[in-house]
Amino acid sequence: MCNSINGTNVIITSDHGFLYQRRPIQEADKRPLPSGEAVLESKRRYLLAREQLNDSTLLHFNLPYTENGTVAIVPRGSLRFAVQGAGAQFVHGGASLQEVCVPVITYHHQRAVKGDEGPARKVGVQVSARVRRVTNNRFTLTLVQSDAVEGRWRSRQITVAFYDPQTNTLITDVRGANLSSTSPHPSDREINLRLTVTTANPPSNVYLIVKDADDESELLRETWAVSLGIANDFGDF
Repeated sequence: MCNSINGTNVIITSDHGFLYQRRPIQEADKRPLPSGEAVLESKRRYLLAREQLNDSTLLHFNLPYTENGTVAIVPRGSLRFAVQGAGAQFVHGGASLQEVCVPVITYHHQRAVKGDEGPARKVGVQVSARVRRVTNNRFTLTLVQSDAVEGRWRSRQITVAFYDPQTNTLITDVRGANLSSTSPHPSDREINLRLTVTTANPPSNVYLIVKDADDESELLRETWAVSLGIANDFGDF
């Protein structure tokens, strides 16, 4: 946003919402609009007066930064002043928090300076495979560390495994890897992991899921096909 308006200091605020009352307004919902010499300003939702008014259906707020002790006055709850014109069906909330407080956020856009590379981030990871298919009980998966560890980029510990998409259970063992290469060449940042299918009858489609080892957040999820020529890989002999 700051780039589009070419600004540095931005003040963000917002208006409030309202409730719409579908049923007709009853006389009990309305309060006569006070008048008299004490009233400085009168609107549908508030009054400004020199002093408090003797009416228990109204809420009074002293405005300390005004001359002569000006008082703001609003109806209690969902009551409203009886004012001619449309709009009485909309209830603005009287003295509720969203009415009497205006949210304000100040933002200062600090432009990057030379040598300041921003907050630290962990390196990413990608899969290097022409075909997303498992054809053997034991197979090699190649991952690529997407960024070199330098500047703001930090190393990352990951776990890798294949899961049944229906039950979210493992169909392979879980392998770990450390993404810590500082090489600028992607080929030097490749990691080969040897995985083994551990279930006898894996589904035809599975999920490859790569997670951050520290917080278990998912970094990568891909759908792979499973087509095993010999399911047990002679493991029973």
